[in-house]
Parts: sequence; structure tokens; C-alpha cells
Amino acid sequence: MKKTELNKGQIYFFLPAIIIISFIFLFPIVNLFRLSFLDLNIEARTTSFIGLQNYSTILKDSVFIKSVRNNLILIVMVVPILTTLCVLFAVLLFDCRRDLKFFQITIFLPYILSITVVGILFTILLQINGPINDMLKLVGLGFLASDWLGNPRIAILTVGAIIIWKELGFGTTLFLASLLGISSELIDAADIDGANWWKKVVSIYIPHLHGIIFFYITLTIINLFSWVFNYIYVITRGGPGNSTYVFEFFVYNRVFWYNKITYASSAAVLVFVSLISVIYFQMRSRAGLDEERDIW
Repeated sequence: MKKTELNKGQIYFFLPAIIIISFIFLFPIVNLFRLSFLDLNIEARTTSFIGLQNYSTILKDSVFIKSVRNNLILIVMVVPILTTLCVLFAVLLFDCRRDLKFFQITIFLPYILSITVVGILFTILLQINGPINDMLKLVGLGFLASDWLGNPRIAILTVGAIIIWKELGFGTTLFLASLLGISSELIDAADIDGANWWKKVVSIYIPHLHGIIFFYITLTIINLFSWVFNYIYVITRGGPGNSTYVFEFFVYNRVFWYNKITYASSAAVLVFVSLISVIYFQMRSRAGLDEERDIW
């Protein structure tokens, strides 16, 4: 009885915060869905209901399709490479604890730089006559030199490489913090049994990082849909042509350059629903894997 009264008291205590948070987060989402079904005339300041017309139009918009495809390219490229490198560097740092602080600071340094600074830096480095191409020519690899940001076929891949370079420190530090929680007795026992480095990675380190790896992959997928705009805006502005358009830049372009607010809202709704679906299926797959592990 007392427990029920305590729970009611907690609900009443947190009710104002719940209402405020719901308003801050839910109202924009509801309003976004509402706008996606309207046509807005800015000059006349009038709106009219047009149903699914925005959605049918945007699904035929080649620039929007290109934008979503570029986001998917970044996900397919960045997520596996970045996760693998982060795990690898975390394991190496964990095994070399004597120089832990120096190397950890070195790897984490790019992450604390602002995206604006990183964008300007690589815009200079990756010019067709920039330092990176000059260095490639100097060491006899001139055939690899390219217009990294001016070639439509590789520009989005170059942006992906920049993202990997900058975000490597966060994932490495995250995995390293988890590895530091492994019992030293477990590692000593593996050494006594004659386990080599690779055996320890497969049998101890990776299983220990299983949960945090899943969390990091999910977080990275969400981020590659939610903050790539900064890189694109600073480095390429969507160019050359529209070869590096991503979803966020598409919405920004349609709202602030063309005043198509309701049209951009329908694009945001499509990507929002897609992201929620991806997160849901990832959580379901994680739950299924956990159940199988419990059974075994």
C-alpha cells in the first residue's frame, strides 16, 4: 500500500518535468507531421490541406533520392570502418598501458576540434594542388592524386574519410573505458593458459565489448543522419553539383533557399520514420541475440 502511494507521489513530483519535456519534444514532431500535409503560401500567409501530395512529389525528387543515398553511403562506409578501428585502437591502448595517456590524447585530439576547423583544414589539404597530392607525388604515388573534393564520384567518400578521422577518438575512448573494467585475473588466467593476443581479443575483449559495440553502432547510424550537415556545409556546400547532398542539407536548402517549408517537412517525416524503424529493428535484433546467449 505504501509502495503504491510512493509511486503516485513520484509521478506527481515528476509530472511538471514530463509535461515540459513532452511539449519540447513532441510538439515539434506533431507539428512536423501536420506541416507535411499542407501547402504553404508565404506571400499570402495561407495554408491549404493537400494530403499526400508532398510525399508523392518528394519520392520522385532526384535530389532528395540522391541525398538519402549519400546518407546510406556514409553509413555503409563509416559505421563498419569506424567501429573496427575504434575497437582495434582501444585494444592496442589497453595492452600498452604504459603510454596510455599520450596515445589516448593523440587519438582523442581531432574529436575536440570544431567541425568548422576540421572542414577548413581538409579543404586546404585536399585541394587538387594541395599538400596531400604533393606528398603523394613526392613519394612516387602520384597516380593516387585526385581532386578529392571536386570529383563528384569520390567527394562523398572523401567526406566519409574526414568523419572517420575526426570521430575515431570518441569511439576509441568509449571502448577503452569499457575494457578497463575487465578483471585482471581473467587476463592473467588467459596468459597462463597460453592464449595469444588474437585469442584474447576474440574470447575476452570482443565479448566484453558486445553491448557497447551495439550501442555505438546505433549511435553512429543516428548521428550520420543528424549531424552530417555541418561537414557538408563547411567542406562542400553540397557540391560539386549535388553530389554531396545529404538529407539535412536537402531540408536546409529547401527551407532557407526556396522557402518550401511544407515540402521539406515531408522529407523530414520520411527520414524520421525510417530512422525509428531502423532503431526498432536493431533493438529487436539485439534482444533476440541476448535471448540466444542466455539460452546457450
